Amino acid sequence: MIYLQPFERSDFELVIEWAGDARLLMQWAGPIFEFPLDHRQLDVYLAATLGENPRRVAWKAVDESGQVVGHVEMDHIDYGRRCGALSRVLIGKAGLRGRGLGRQLVAEAVRRGFVELDLAEITLSVFDFNSPAIRCYSAIGFELFHAREAAVTIGDERWNALFMHLTRSMWERKPRSQPRRKA
Repeated sequence: MIYLQPFERSDFELVIEWAGDARLLMQWAGPIFEFPLDHRQLDVYLAATLGENPRRVAWKAVDESGQVVGHVEMDHIDYGRRCGALSRVLIGKAGLRGRGLGRQLVAEAVRRGFVELDLAEITLSVFDFNSPAIRCYSAIGFELFHAREAAVTIGDERWNALFMHLTRSMWERKPRSQPRRKA
């Protein structure tokens, strides 16, 4: 089971370690950060989580043993329009990937988005080569609504982006294997 706790400055070193190369950093975070990731960039990032109605809510993912295993956020939160973007989803250590932790992480972040933040729609973007992430998002109920070719350039490569969304009503209709917790 994955639990979400607020992402804090004390988590910076772990995230810096996980984002060990420019390709992985771009795949995880998009263009928000520059490689190499450092405390200065993360301080700016974390500042957007502060205040009464922050535009970003960032969490670390903690497993049952208390080990921090990942990161996720709800970004671009628009409280008036009741929408946000699921962003920077990562199971940190490669050896922990492919075990269903990402699906738990996304499911809990989506639940918090709809229940705690009272969002009506959550969007996300994912690179088209990231098949495991696409399967994870689809399993939660996200649906493709747009694609953009050559959205990002890494060296000589051009990465295509897919844009997916999930509305609260779609989420409420989707059966779940675990009971939904109240906020």
